[in-house]
Amino acid sequence: MRPVELGEQQRATLQNVPPRKITMQFIAGPDVNNPTNDEVAVIFVGDNRTPPVHRDIIVYPERQQRERISYLSCHLNAMIYPLHFPHGEFGWHISIPHVENRKTRVRNKVSMQEFYAYRLSIRDGFSPIHSGGKLFQQCIVDAYVKVEGCRLKFIAENQAQLRVAMYSWLDGSPCKT
Repeated sequence: MRPVELGEQQRATLQNVPPRKITMQFIAGPDVNNPTNDEVAVIFVGDNRTPPVHRDIIVYPERQQRERISYLSCHLNAMIYPLHFPHGEFGWHISIPHVENRKTRVRNKVSMQEFYAYRLSIRDGFSPIHSGGKLFQQCIVDAYVKVEGCRLKFIAENQAQLRVAMYSWLDGSPCKT
């Protein structure tokens, strides 16, 4: 939440308007659908059996117009999982540089998969993420969906560079001689 509040304060200062009130609401009680199973799944309903392209989060600020936040936003983890990121730590973004000993000529930025592998690795001491129970499972599923969504988007947008037409014979049909 902290990065979102700071961003709102900067926006208000630049536009010379008062900052909007940002709140987080938790709903609890008998009307909430409690989980009835220990299994975790992700279900997408999209066109042509493909995941939806836009999985953005829509925020409805109090008495304001709704705002769309990209699912790739570095602020999203802190907004969705405030118990896991109590200090408002940034999530993955495109500009995270590799440490010097892991940097190569081609790969000088941290990939989303590398970021989540690092964040989810087990270390000594207390980890709010690993202590989250079912919230931890949801966090892992969200991370997986983000990584796979980015991979699918890359494949769809880079067909020419991947030279997919060269592999048309891999369609599953028997070899033709």
